[in-house]
Amino acid sequence: MNQLSNFSGEFVDPEHEAEFQRCRFPESVNQVRLLLICSAILNALFLISDWRFYGQPHFYVAVPARCAVVFFSLVCLWLNSRVSDFPAAQRVMLFWQATTAIGVGALVSSHSEIALFVVLMLPMIFFLVVPTRFRWTLISSMGCSLLLLAAYAFPNPPEKTITGLLMAVLMFNSALAIAVSRANRLRRLEWSAAQAEQSAREELARSSDVLETIFEAIPAPLSVTTMEGKLIRLNQAAASFFVDSEELKQAKTMRIPERRTCR
Repeated sequence: MNQLSNFSGEFVDPEHEAEFQRCRFPESVNQVRLLLICSAILNALFLISDWRFYGQPHFYVAVPARCAVVFFSLVCLWLNSRVSDFPAAQRVMLFWQATTAIGVGALVSSHSEIALFVVLMLPMIFFLVVPTRFRWTLISSMGCSLLLLAAYAFPNPPEKTITGLLMAVLMFNSALAIAVSRANRLRRLEWSAAQAEQSAREELARSSDVLETIFEAIPAPLSVTTMEGKLIRLNQAAASFFVDSEELKQAKTMRIPERRTCR
């Protein structure tokens, strides 16, 4: 079994990690598609809700920001439908994360009632939902947190809470990084076990084919019987040797279970 990184939980060998990503590529694309659809729909609903702030300063910030997030979510959804490998899908995700973080940063700068919630929620989504490599997950999530904190603190930072908020964001991101690293490790251990099981089954099937070929090719008559002496099968030499045997005629009428191979 290939070694896993203690820090990221990913395979240390780049080729083995690339093979893991290739195997998981269809699942990753479907996950990205669902995430982008949810992003477009939810932000469209928030956009409709923001019209209640019409005439207030928050309205003139929220509407362009929501429109930008919806637009880039749809663009990334279109791009995601055309990717053919994991690196391309990852580039689409990083682009979506950057545009979303900027749009949400504009929303946070208005100091709305849910600004603090958003400061914690969006990096958590980047950590737990977006299927990128660990280093990019860490960079995008920490970068998003710093951007949202800067937007929240501009232009008049709340001096009594900004230090505590900074520490809370740091602790939150550290905990999420540990959780993602553990999840990465478990997924790769599960994948490695499945790969080893499949290889063992294929090897067993090949061995069975070799034994079957040898059994049929041996020129000496060979037969397989039960403990009670009931004939189960014969090789070609035995079939030719016992061509007039009454026991052979009975064996030909027996229903012999088909040999199955696992793939």
